[in-house]
Amino acid sequence: MKNYSIFIILFAFLSIVMFGCNNNRQQATVTNTDQKKLIVPANLKVYAPFDNYVLDSTQIANSALKLYVSINFSCPTCIDKISKWAQLIPQSSAKNNVPVIIIANADDRFELIKYLIKKNSIKKFPYPFFLDQKGEFIALNKVIKESAELNAVLTDKDNNILLQGNPLHFPEVKTLFLKKINAL
Repeated sequence: MKNYSIFIILFAFLSIVMFGCNNNRQQATVTNTDQKKLIVPANLKVYAPFDNYVLDSTQIANSALKLYVSINFSCPTCIDKISKWAQLIPQSSAKNNVPVIIIANADDRFELIKYLIKKNSIKKFPYPFFLDQKGEFIALNKVIKESAELNAVLTDKDNNILLQGNPLHFPEVKTLFLKKINAL
């Protein structure tokens, strides 16, 4: 009987946690922002460890649309998502060359990402990475949170914010992003 009571308490707790987290995620897919323009710090360091780049830095800067993504490169699970961003690219950029611009911060001076790339643990990404050594990108852009749900922003050529969300986590956000990109 004691085990049965523990099971019921554990089940109730897990149910509350699951439904609570699910509601928060649903609300995170739609965000309103007062910030109209994304600010890109001038002192980002370009890190280009691969040789298969689709666009050079000039072409990236002049792209009609850009998808900015903030990733913590000292987080192994965050780094694992790089390949998912690469899979999103063919759907969006084949027609319009919309670059996925990964702006990375790290607590370890980017040692983990450099090690993983050196060991070939990361698939080649078709754009260079931009390393934010001082953490200015998130500080300058309140619209970008250090949250997986709100870490991506679609902008126009002048970095005016068009959409925000994470197309990897939410299918409805992915649909909105791809619709906007394909309308170009």
